[in-house]
Amino acid sequence: MQENKLNAKCPHCGAELYLGYNQGTGFCPTCRKSFDNDKAIKLYQSVHQTATENEQKKTASFGEEYLEVEKILTRAEYYFERKQFRSAREELEKALAITNTDYRIYFGIVRAETKNLTDYRNESHKEFLQKAIECADNDQKKTITRLYKNFFQLSKLSDEDILQYKKEENDAIKSKLEEKFKALIPIFMKKEKGQKTNVILSAVFALLAIVAGVFGFIYNVAILLSLSVGLLALTYFFARKYFSFKKLNALFNALLDVYDALNSFDFDVYVQREVLDQMKFLRKAFTTKNNLNNCEDGIASLCTLLTLNANETSRKFVLNHKLLSKYANTYDAD
Repeated sequence: MQENKLNAKCPHCGAELYLGYNQGTGFCPTCRKSFDNDKAIKLYQSVHQTATENEQKKTASFGEEYLEVEKILTRAEYYFERKQFRSAREELEKALAITNTDYRIYFGIVRAETKNLTDYRNESHKEFLQKAIECADNDQKKTITRLYKNFFQLSKLSDEDILQYKKEENDAIKSKLEEKFKALIPIFMKKEKGQKTNVILSAVFALLAIVAGVFGFIYNVAILLSLSVGLLALTYFFARKYFSFKKLNALFNALLDVYDALNSFDFDVYVQREVLDQMKFLRKAFTTKNNLNNCEDGIASLCTLLTLNANETSRKFVLNHKLLSKYANTYDAD
């Protein structure tokens, strides 16, 4: 019991002991020297308080590092979604400077080196794959195996077999995209009908704002002027909702136009996969609320693929399209 009550530290030899009194003189059984009780107790408290503070600092530091790594991995995933592999690799290098024991960082570099597990002839990723395995526990190794298995199997195939596999894979993705787009069409049609309400409300609030503003100005009534400002804010809110949806709907219809023309572009399987992946990203963006900026960025990225990285047919399609031509060559691909 007395060990649990240690409250003093010998100023001479550092031995820890228990003292029943703060005042007076104590005696150390270890070095057999006397000391001032108050000083011995304060020494003990000082040492253990410092140790506790150091431990807290270490814990806090570890927590901060963990959060920073999580933020970096999230940013890297953002770049992976946009096929900006160099930027993803740069983010992962930052995480590696913080810790070299997280398998996700090493496997992320594997993904960056292999263009997200699509460059089947890449060899530089193997050292990072080995490090990811070394850092992983049993469950994490299963995750690595699940993610890497398809890539490993395809890397053993001939170029002709890989092309055939990719063609079949693209056909499956395109078919699934068609189902997803068809499911979105009635949703956009329903929202389009609801825009009449936004137009009416913005017009009504605008009229009321004008009336309140005029009477407030003529009769110098502050409350009417304040009301006019509030009504103008509501006018802006509903007008903005209308015009934002109008632009979003136009972008969605343009995306459907690209899908309908996809077969006529006669892409090779790799370019077609890039285009399909970008369309998958856009499909997700169009299902997210208040996501106009991401949809515009995604359309611009798609236009870049179709004009710079594809062929003359797709380039002409974009440049002759009333809406898509406005987004051509405005997105810098990594």
